[in-house]
Amino acid sequence: MKRNLAVVFMMAAVFYTSNYFFQSKIQASATVETRNFNEIIREASQATVVIELKRTINDAVSYVSMGGGVFVREDGYILTNYHIVDGNEDNLAIHCLPQSEDYQSRYIGDLNIMRQYRRYDVKIISYDPIRDLALLKIDGSGFPTINFGDDPKVGDRVFAIGSPLGLRWTVTHGIISREFSILDFSEKSGGKHDYYIQTDAAINSGNSGGPLLNEKGELIGLNAALIAPIGLKINAGLNLAVPIGDIRVLLPRLFEEKTTPERSYLGIKFISPYQEAPKEFKDYAAEHNIIIPQERDGILITDVKKISPADQAGLRIGDIIKFIDGKKIISFVDLNQAAVLQKPGKIIRAEIQRRERTINLNIALEKKSDTDTD
Repeated sequence: MKRNLAVVFMMAAVFYTSNYFFQSKIQASATVETRNFNEIIREASQATVVIELKRTINDAVSYVSMGGGVFVREDGYILTNYHIVDGNEDNLAIHCLPQSEDYQSRYIGDLNIMRQYRRYDVKIISYDPIRDLALLKIDGSGFPTINFGDDPKVGDRVFAIGSPLGLRWTVTHGIISREFSILDFSEKSGGKHDYYIQTDAAINSGNSGGPLLNEKGELIGLNAALIAPIGLKINAGLNLAVPIGDIRVLLPRLFEEKTTPERSYLGIKFISPYQEAPKEFKDYAAEHNIIIPQERDGILITDVKKISPADQAGLRIGDIIKFIDGKKIISFVDLNQAAVLQKPGKIIRAEIQRRERTINLNIALEKKSDTDTD
């Protein structure tokens, strides 16, 4: 009996000791995670600005928050949404956080300091109304910049920083709900559809232009809009951001071209690996002895426009585009970033599967007109 009791006490001791260390490990991990997120958000907030509209009434100057932006170069270049600066070129100001360790407790909490801190006049360098991006410049140097991350995946945890409803440097969090939502909600789009990262991280009026961050504090999108039920001014968790893939392609062009970047085109129609081939194409394929693979590791070309860049490079109906300049191509989003958003005149290298053969082709992109489609 005594021996059995001893065994019981020993097992209990092992259980509670193990549980203690297990709980301690969880608490330690949580502490590390919390500390890391605090640091990540602090650094990202330093690289985030508030874009304000200057108003003068009876010789008194006041500022109204319009949205946010992020420093992309230390010499004062800022990336934001075009829609928050459109029409306000001569009345904009930038409000930055001071680069101090204790800004969270002292600066954000003290509205008097916030109101008195220096603001910068803004110059608009270039913009892209269709993709809703604008590049701004303020005088100065040594500004903290945002780091760029990789394309996010569904379920990734994300953070949004902005100034919703005038509450500056507010942080919300959530996950990636969908990698891309196809929408056309902007008059500036010219009636064309565009795509966005969808997240349930709360985005409200004033969040536009602010960063959507991954767990490393890297930029994976620029907050742009929200979808709300008609007639209701609530956040339904359907929030949209311009994807980092587009930003990576267009930002160098905004620096270089100083004008709205022109689009390119290939001159093809295609279906993605997960799409069923339309009946018309199946009939055409059967008539012309074109094999339609059941499993496709790329986009399948269903039509090639005559005298287009694709036609002149030698692309054919039935070819499968697998890579462009090393980038995997499995959707219109991939093709858009690899070709359409590139500068006209650029030569891209495409890896093609033609039946059992792999072919590499150089394609000289041409300017996309209003009637050109890919």
